[in-house]
Amino acid sequence: MMLEVQQVCVDFDAFRAVNDVSLTISSGELLGIAGTNGAGKSTLFAAIAGQQATSTGRIMFQGQDVTSQPVYARARLGLARTFQTPREFARLTVLENLLAAAPNKRYESIFSCWFARNASKRHEQELIQHADEILEFVRLSVVRNQHAGGLSGGQKKLLELARVLMLKPSLIMLDEPFAGVNPVLIGAIVAVLEKLNKQGIALVIVEHHLQALKSFVQRLVVMDQGQILADGDPHLVLEDSRVQAAYMGGVV
Repeated sequence: MMLEVQQVCVDFDAFRAVNDVSLTISSGELLGIAGTNGAGKSTLFAAIAGQQATSTGRIMFQGQDVTSQPVYARARLGLARTFQTPREFARLTVLENLLAAAPNKRYESIFSCWFARNASKRHEQELIQHADEILEFVRLSVVRNQHAGGLSGGQKKLLELARVLMLKPSLIMLDEPFAGVNPVLIGAIVAVLEKLNKQGIALVIVEHHLQALKSFVQRLVVMDQGQILADGDPHLVLEDSRVQAAYMGGVV
């Protein structure tokens, strides 16, 4: 298993937002996590990514216990995430946004500026080449030199994904990637995600709208009241009476 969530609970004072959840994700899997508002999906998502501390339980990634590790340590291991509301550097260009996210940047010391100029320039060119390849992949090359703050909502979502790809992750968690995006760019985002998954990158997509995930993910988990209500083939999950009861009195 690439990711193992073992009996995780998350408490906010007396309120338990995630209640004894266990979940496994295999390498290269495409998983959707859905649930109504307050179901606990976003809290679980944040706990896996490292933004939210767990009360009990363990989170294992690539065989390592990351339960107490900070976000950046998980990212270095290959576990990365995007946000529902994009957090671009608005005054930087699209290219500069990607370069800012590049890990293990060398030659940034004063010593390097004086004594390793050639190596520093080569490294910078390598980063730019890698960033340009990613921009081509996510279809943002045309806005490469524009300020990120001027992008559309859908383009900002693609930019978030592009910055994550600079980390060369093995698992990407996406928080409602289709929210507030026009239908044309939703298709572009789906196409990019499918290509990433075919390359062997595992994807976990959190979404409150079941139908948006139905024809896209390979496996669907539905949460309700902090627990997993159903887990399996998306079509079978949607036919589950418990899922239908949790969503608008039986209308899914």
